[in-house]
Amino acid sequence: MSETASRTQQPPAPECYSLASAVIDMLNILDYEANFCDKDTPPVHPIYFCGPAGNAALQFAYFTRLVAWLLSLLKKRAAWDEYDDPHTVCTNILVALKDAGLPADFPPQRLKTGYGNTAAMVLHGLCGKVLEKTGFRFLEPDFSVLDQGQPRTDFENSMGDELEEEVEDAVSDGEDDAEYFGAAAAGPSRGESFSNGLLEEKQIVRSTVKPEDWRVECERVSHRLRKIGPGLVDREWRSHLMQTQQYHDLFNSQFPTVKAQLTKLSAELDKSLREIVEKEEIIGRLFDNKA
Repeated sequence: MSETASRTQQPPAPECYSLASAVIDMLNILDYEANFCDKDTPPVHPIYFCGPAGNAALQFAYFTRLVAWLLSLLKKRAAWDEYDDPHTVCTNILVALKDAGLPADFPPQRLKTGYGNTAAMVLHGLCGKVLEKTGFRFLEPDFSVLDQGQPRTDFENSMGDELEEEVEDAVSDGEDDAEYFGAAAAGPSRGESFSNGLLEEKQIVRSTVKPEDWRVECERVSHRLRKIGPGLVDREWRSHLMQTQQYHDLFNSQFPTVKAQLTKLSAELDKSLREIVEKEEIIGRLFDNKA
């Protein structure tokens, strides 16, 4: 098995996923969907450069075009085109990386697949250089907002009360368990015997809650249960509305092209139908006297 084939079958390193995801984040900052993407190079998902895609040639071409675009933002020329040999393209990429001041201490064969740890590192370094040139920098996280505290909503307060009640119930259950096991360890003089415990477990469990207390408890928590319902319904209708708007925009964007294609197809079918009718008439006249 060749070195390239064995490397292709190896799973990407864990850091490859974080690098590839960071690359897409930085490309979004550079607005690559508007400045780079087109019909042949659409936007890709965050782990596109972590593993092989459906078409290896298209994936490598996407990688090289993206590298060339990032180099153009650095005012560096990409000394290759789409018809060059892949090995030559990878070698020229290493030369361009050194010219841009980026590390290129790896063999060019690692870039021939267009994905993997090395490809992700190359894109990550180029994106970082472009952002550095444009003056963009990531700010440090501000945790002071968390220290100030936020006012709790009614729903959060109700959930907090329920959590406190659950904690209190758990503590009381723990105390009951401790008393039970403590009595069992102390022997018959301080608690019931193990056989009596088994007999009690076999008895029918009867509820000790009064119906009136149960009704009062249901009324107490019913308003909390109703509060959750409308929010879910609103979000569901909002998602349906957004999906309908997306379908409407998609229909409006593709309708002119589809209409033109269907009109052209209809004209070609009418022309073919007229030719068939004319041929039938000619054949009918030729063989009419022989019928």
